[in-house]
Amino acid sequence: MKNTALALVFVAPALLFLLAVLGWPLVQALLFSFQDIGIIGSKGHFVGFANYAEVLGGKHFWFAFGRSVVWVVGNAVVQTVLALGTALILNQKFPGLRVARVWVILTWIVPTVVVVIIWRLLLSTSGGMINPLLMEAGIINRPVGFFATRRSAMVTLILINSWRWFPFTALMILAGLTRIPGDLYEAARIDGAGARRRFTRITWPLLQPTLIVLGIIGTLLSFNVFDVIWLMTAGGPSEATETLPVLIYETAFKGYRLSEAATISVLTSIILMGFAVFATRAMTASESSGVHLSITTSVCPTCSDTPANTSGAVWYSGEPTRWTPLPPNSMPNIASSIEVIVATASGSTGMRRRRTPFGRPVVPEV
Repeated sequence: MKNTALALVFVAPALLFLLAVLGWPLVQALLFSFQDIGIIGSKGHFVGFANYAEVLGGKHFWFAFGRSVVWVVGNAVVQTVLALGTALILNQKFPGLRVARVWVILTWIVPTVVVVIIWRLLLSTSGGMINPLLMEAGIINRPVGFFATRRSAMVTLILINSWRWFPFTALMILAGLTRIPGDLYEAARIDGAGARRRFTRITWPLLQPTLIVLGIIGTLLSFNVFDVIWLMTAGGPSEATETLPVLIYETAFKGYRLSEAATISVLTSIILMGFAVFATRAMTASESSGVHLSITTSVCPTCSDTPANTSGAVWYSGEPTRWTPLPPNSMPNIASSIEVIVATASGSTGMRRRRTPFGRPVVPEV
């Protein structure tokens, strides 16, 4: 009880700061959404759910929501591919590794305005470097206006924003890679596994918790991106890149409909909070229902049937009082346990006989 009270004392300043910075604006937006305020500072009258009916009944909100989904999915795919490839390269040993790890984060720490200016100059049809390079390579025959059409504008913005943010994701994935024991890869090499099998059977499964967390955080961050879109296209051409944050800004400060903008903000917050809760619960359920195994050489303190020689025994969370010894002469074969860790069906109460990704039996029937 004392520890809980002490923890609350230390956490209280941060909580109060969050309530002041985040809680009060949310309450204000909620109150504004039930009024008919047009210009900031003007007085409004209570209109109930009229703003919600107007926003949800119109097309602008749903079109912007659809573009936001395309924006989030596109950024997630591009950033994950770039970040995963970069992290795998930076996880290797080669001369200049430290310099490369520092260099890769430069695009992330550069201010957004500088990034926008650089890309506008590079993509310009008059004097930009991208068009001449593509023409020299024979990819295009004449200069391309990257923001001239609806489809190309969205694709270009996704690529620019992904270039801006993938270093952060790469560093997080690299941190996850460094937590994977090197013994697993060494055992896999001994078993004859190639680079592809080591990635699919060891790296990818053990990175999934990190990727899931990054997916949740990345979705929330990408959904709220405003600066890059507004500075590059201002939502154009023809509203092709008008996502919900851009729509909120235009409604409040260009359309002078503050209450309607507050309504869209509240609806966006509800959508994001719903996604965060659903994704967090799904991740927690996946982790709790999965079978977590570890190779150990210690004696089980609660097991009555602990073998005398527990070297290589497997303990799994489904039934923490049971032990399953690995077959003789299978240790040190740590890679064998990986197949059990990643392939055992969720929620299974026993462990079936499986074969490792390299063709060797793991454990007998129990």
